Amino acid sequence: MESKFQEVVSQCDQVCEALNALRMTVIEDRPLKDVVKLVDRIGDDVEDLLGAVQEMRQAASEAQLAATHPIDAEQVRRALTCCHTKFNDCTRRLFSDLAGYETVEEIVSLGRQRGGEWQAWARLVQDTLKECQQSLFAVSEPLVECWQTITERAGLQSITVQSTGIGSVGHRIRRV
Repeated sequence: MESKFQEVVSQCDQVCEALNALRMTVIEDRPLKDVVKLVDRIGDDVEDLLGAVQEMRQAASEAQLAATHPIDAEQVRRALTCCHTKFNDCTRRLFSDLAGYETVEEIVSLGRQRGGEWQAWARLVQDTLKECQQSLFAVSEPLVECWQTITERAGLQSITVQSTGIGSVGHRIRRV
């Protein structure tokens, strides 16, 4: 079970690395001759998303720690829920704020209009955005596997008692 949680933490680390690469590309590798509001907006969105991914990774680490022997099932559930909620938020933000059609079109248009360094920058941003998408997608499978592991474990610990209502009623027990 611990290996599945370690996989989530590792995949979250990959997302952080990809977003750091995007931050570097957007903010530090941009052409220096002009100030462009689009670049500032994208940079701010990347910084915000990076913070959210770090929170997702922290929750994954907490779930991993709680899953070690002796397991704290309630803490695992809380941390895994937090991690999954952050994952959903990060996915939404990546695809709506950064990798959405409108933003990508603005990046491409900026590259076309300004040409030269800006066009190369725009292509690099697009490629790095794709890497971010792929790394974020890679979190989903081990995250689901963690949920499966937890629910299977909970199922093994459950005992079901069912009363059928069949049997004799009203018999007295005699003491001997």
